[in-house]
Amino acid sequence: EGGRVTFERFMGLALYHPVHGYYTRQVPAIGRSGDFSTATTIGDSLIRSVASWLKAEAKQLSTAVPQVIELRGGAGQLASGILRSFMPWQRIRYRIVEISTTLREIQERALRGRDVQWDGSVQAALAAFKGEAILIANEFVDAFPCQRFEREANGWKEIVLALEGDLWR
Repeated sequence: EGGRVTFERFMGLALYHPVHGYYTRQVPAIGRSGDFSTATTIGDSLIRSVASWLKAEAKQLSTAVPQVIELRGGAGQLASGILRSFMPWQRIRYRIVEISTTLREIQERALRGRDVQWDGSVQAALAAFKGEAILIANEFVDAFPCQRFEREANGWKEIVLALEGDLWR
């Protein structure tokens, strides 16, 4: 791309490139012994809170069967905890939007035996639920390629990275 790339494209490649991306190569571990920890790998307070909120939200929406879409499911702890919080006679439909095959495999192992479906996009997950769902995200924003801008004297300008020798600046 001429030695220049937008921040969004650079971040997308760094995270999700099929061979070299952080989330597409083998992630060694998530949690205390891994590369990073999240609230769900440290304790269950967030999981209990989100599960309680989901139940209250479904009740307020008069939803007989809550339909939940989790954006980027990490190692599956949030989904597992939410699904455990529902009694066996309480129904819930759960989908995870995950584009990393590595993380999806980790999630599938963690959620084996649970009624969970996976999608590659929010649009596909919403279509499966006919456009009606509660969307949640815990490990989404920190791993989401985004545009960055800076304000200059003549207006806003998108931030790009340029390759200078062996360094990106």
